[in-house]
Amino acid sequence: MPPSPQAAPSGRGRGLGRGHSAAAQLTGLLMSCEGAGDLLALVQQHNNACNHIHVSCALARLAKLPLGTPMGADTSEGVAALLRMAKERLPQMEAREQASTLWAVSKLGVDDAAFMGALLVAAKSKLPCFEAQHLAKTAYALANLSHEDRTFMRQLVVVAETKLPSFNSQALANTVWALAMLGHKDAAFMGALLVVAKTKLPSFNSQDLANTVWALATLGHKDAAFMGALLVAAKSKLPTFKAQELANTVSALATLGHKDAAFVGALLVVAKSKLTSYNSQDLTITVWALATLGHKDAAFVGALLVAAETKLTSFNSQNLANTVWALATLGHKDEAFVGALLVVNKSKLTSFNSQDLANTVWALATLGHKDAAFVGALLVVAKSKLTSFNSQNLANTVWALATLGHKDAAFMGALLVEAKPKLLSFTPQALSNTVWALATLGRKETAFMDALLVAAETKLPSFTPQALANTMWALATLGHKDAAFIGALLVAAETKLISYNSQELANTAWALTALGDKDIAFMGALLVAAKTKLHTFTAQNLVNTVWALAALDAQNAVFADAMIQRVAAAAMGFSPPALCQLFQFFLWLDTWQPCKIMPAPLFAACKQAWLEEVGYTNASRTQLQVLDAIRQLPGCSGANSEHLTDDVLFSIDIAVQLPDGQKLAM
Repeated sequence: MPPSPQAAPSGRGRGLGRGHSAAAQLTGLLMSCEGAGDLLALVQQHNNACNHIHVSCALARLAKLPLGTPMGADTSEGVAALLRMAKERLPQMEAREQASTLWAVSKLGVDDAAFMGALLVAAKSKLPCFEAQHLAKTAYALANLSHEDRTFMRQLVVVAETKLPSFNSQALANTVWALAMLGHKDAAFMGALLVVAKTKLPSFNSQDLANTVWALATLGHKDAAFMGALLVAAKSKLPTFKAQELANTVSALATLGHKDAAFVGALLVVAKSKLTSYNSQDLTITVWALATLGHKDAAFVGALLVAAETKLTSFNSQNLANTVWALATLGHKDEAFVGALLVVNKSKLTSFNSQDLANTVWALATLGHKDAAFVGALLVVAKSKLTSFNSQNLANTVWALATLGHKDAAFMGALLVEAKPKLLSFTPQALSNTVWALATLGRKETAFMDALLVAAETKLPSFTPQALANTMWALATLGHKDAAFIGALLVAAETKLISYNSQELANTAWALTALGDKDIAFMGALLVAAKTKLHTFTAQNLVNTVWALAALDAQNAVFADAMIQRVAAAAMGFSPPALCQLFQFFLWLDTWQPCKIMPAPLFAACKQAWLEEVGYTNASRTQLQVLDAIRQLPGCSGANSEHLTDDVLFSIDIAVQLPDGQKLAM
């Protein structure tokens, strides 16, 4: 039997009929091509016969065929020739061909501004004729090419709004995704689109759902009712979500501030099984989202870190900074992982921006993870970028260094120089954290502090109780006295004393005393607030408060009675130095309430601690020098130091008995 004749490859060498039959035949040949080379050869062979429909079909078919990466020279020239043909035939193209051509060009990744400009000019006049699918394809194509033409998009949106009921689920999802990609915000159109989309959510697939929530987050468009409905539709389809879709969805919820613990919990169950397919960006935005939403799931985060540790080298600077920030925000401590992360971080520090640097050191401080070598390397980089630090970055950095106990005088000096002109833009929290940090680090910066207090005074009404208490404590610790500012601070504080916790009350009382500020009215208000919370005071809080009472001579019988009961209940928790301070408190009470009955066991313990302390008092070098000089005076050879009083409760620095029996104390 003779062999059958071999068919010509994909239409090569084929002749065409005439008229409508020929045109239809060419269209069929173009759509049946299985290779880019065959298709481009067919177009070249029938160049003169190709009309606008053929060119549009050829581009659409070509967009679905593998072209090779990079394109070969012949393929590249063939595509360029096809685009020239398309440009010549644009005036004849109808809405369908224009939309198809634009979609194909976007899929091919052709960046030809002149061609795109001509195509949009031709399409603009025919937009009213575009069907829903054409409009969605056009928006998608422009977004895919990152081609911004705001005038054209505004006109497209106007036409699209009238045809929204005809959009199917994919068209709706692609349109909102395209608007987000192009940064085109139109609240009215978006509202109308979501009304239609809400009715079609059950037919959205996983990609449609993920793209929609991502787009809303990117546009900053909040619609709680729509989001609630979307999540209901999405929850049943979570097992079909890809890793990126899961990561983008939870990230979008965080960006929108939309909390749905049940949905996020269900998402994490699915995500946990797919963590090995997450890339570095997916891992980072997921843990960032959980931190931003305040959704704690230690088991999931632990599994995420296992997956992340194997991919740390592919993390970029923002991934690294955001991951450690998220762990700190969640309070999730994993020393081994953070240690591994810092090893990678250190090699990439030069690519960190100011936000990355500030967030990283803040996170380490929050986690209590001390690595002096890494922080030192971070500060070297940070110092060169301080001019780009905003007020929050500066405040977070100085707070972190104080919390870590990391002292670097040169860096701190440079930071304060940068911070001083920006103090007016500091938030109340930032101002409070900064002064607290300076006090904790023991840095007395008078000029800077004066400028900081000027900035802070106008914002005192917005300070939280903690910020007010910490500021007061810091001023006392630094010995920085500013009567006008302290007066203004106490005015603001008095209205919020009811919200102070025990630590804040005790620190404020201590600070007032240390600064020598005798504001009896404020102290009275503080004691009223403190009395209701004495049961929450720690031993140190109690000691600081009674010390302040005695030093300020703040006589308040009602509070004193309550304090005696409280310290008696906490007796076993006091250290020897604390017992000594309590003894002084009891001695002070005896000066104005001599009939007050002290708790016998506690008083005995306090007295014993006091006596032991007095018995071990050592004379200072200066004290001994003065003693030696006094002994040279006539009749003073018997002078002695640390002389105990008759009741052995106090030690006199230097005591001398003159020949006439007169006793002198110094």
